[in-house]
Amino acid sequence: MSSSAAVHIRPLTEHRRSIRPWLAVVDDPAPAPNVAPPPSAAEVRGLLTCVLEVLDGRRPLSQFDKILPRHHYRPLAEQAAGPGPRQLRSLHLSQTTPAAVDFCARIDHGRRSRALTGRLALTGDRWRFTLLVVI
Repeated sequence: MSSSAAVHIRPLTEHRRSIRPWLAVVDDPAPAPNVAPPPSAAEVRGLLTCVLEVLDGRRPLSQFDKILPRHHYRPLAEQAAGPGPRQLRSLHLSQTTPAAVDFCARIDHGRRSRALTGRLALTGDRWRFTLLVVI
């Protein structure tokens, strides 16, 4: 091995806490004692369609207010940059805890196919995104 090829090994705890600029993460809330039923695939599809329409400029940014914390608008818009239209093609859901639903989706963005992944968490009486990433 040559001396110019340096390898930096980080402890696993440091790796898990590293900041990745392409992630929009919000603290997961503690599960509520009376957990509401998880959102259906149709409800999540509707939320994601709303997100895609906001990113395309077909809906105002204020549509995010009820489903996404305000300080995550800009990172999401930057990672999904480029003109639309965007269209949701497939969606897969997995309820990981009584108060969290993970999802992955495939979207068409112009002539490209992109991945969209995230988590919905129950906050109060409403399901909100705590993670939303366009890859």
